[in-house]
Amino acid sequence: DHTLICSVSGYLIIERSGVVVSEGRNTANIELQMVKGAVLEGQVLSMDGNPIEGARITAIDTSEGLRKLNRSTDLTGYFQFDNLGRYPVDLVVEKGGFADVRLFEQPVDQQPIVVRLEALGGIRGTVIQESGTPLRAFSVSPRIIEGDREVTRVPSRTFQSDEGRYDYDGLQPGTYNVLVGAPGFAQDVIENVVVRSNRWVDLPTVVLGQGGRVLGRIIDASTGQSVAGAKVTVAGGNRSFLTSTTFRPPGAGRRDQMLTGADGYFEFIGLAVPTISLKVEHRAYITESVDGVLSGTADLVIAIGAGGIIEGRVSDLDGNFLAGTQVLLSGGVKGTDARSQTDRKGFFTFPGLPSGIYVVRVTNFGRGDGTPTNIKNAPTFEVRVEAGTTEFLEVEIEV
Repeated sequence: DHTLICSVSGYLIIERSGVVVSEGRNTANIELQMVKGAVLEGQVLSMDGNPIEGARITAIDTSEGLRKLNRSTDLTGYFQFDNLGRYPVDLVVEKGGFADVRLFEQPVDQQPIVVRLEALGGIRGTVIQESGTPLRAFSVSPRIIEGDREVTRVPSRTFQSDEGRYDYDGLQPGTYNVLVGAPGFAQDVIENVVVRSNRWVDLPTVVLGQGGRVLGRIIDASTGQSVAGAKVTVAGGNRSFLTSTTFRPPGAGRRDQMLTGADGYFEFIGLAVPTISLKVEHRAYITESVDGVLSGTADLVIAIGAGGIIEGRVSDLDGNFLAGTQVLLSGGVKGTDARSQTDRKGFFTFPGLPSGIYVVRVTNFGRGDGTPTNIKNAPTFEVRVEAGTTEFLEVEIEV
């Protein structure tokens, strides 16, 4: 069996399957009934009314299955499809140097349509070091703002120039945030750059420093006193820092996390990003998060409020401490659900809790030494916590 396909300009493509061909015999009198195709025609123009030659038009036709048909505009910007089905089609119009246009549900056998393409724009500028010397290798990443989101529509480009110059073309008209960075340097951002059709935007000179720095202090929200022993963490971990920084002695710990001293101060150096988010934790205080901290900030003060603590000890009926037993905390305000595991002396703790009523439950998940904990009638406790107070639970379980 064979399938015949017949294509004639102005008619739908016809397929006929099941045609039997035998050796030594002619198969004659095969009739194919052609159906006149629907027409969609139009012209592609620039925003100032000039015809655009060579624009690629793709028609997505779903009248008989899914077909994608292609045409190109002539010298006058004209195009025509004459073999479409009876249902409306989607059109995609593309041309180098112009923003793509997609038109949905375009009716066929109607008046010619006009499609206007908006020419792309570009940004250009100079990147230097703090010494004033041009930076010879760097990357530029424009991110278009759509609604309340920042979206990456075009890839980051790397530029190499003895003068520190860059010319980034082919940008869809819109508002952008432009990120500029280089290895060993902190990033910089030029915000709210408006790119217009067929225009170059000259951006201010970007000065990249050798890594950013944030210095701050943690205080008690009620007394204003410095808080020692607060753990301050940079969100994003080491990705927020330069890959090569100043020498760090052995045992210096994580560079994205530190504890405040008696004066409540902390400092992060070698930041590779223009802004960071910080998380502050302390056993006796409610956890706080601070977003949008600018690299270079030297006077940041973060006030944390006192929190309550639920702690306790888990033992069996014979008074043996149960290490590695899982304890769950629920209730309170949103985001305070937590899990703890008893230490070798059976102690557990849930610090930094906002005031509220919590439920504490010992679970049957197993012990840290790999020995299953077969808890019978696992107890549940309802505990009210107030800011600055500690509630202690003595938990005896039957195993």
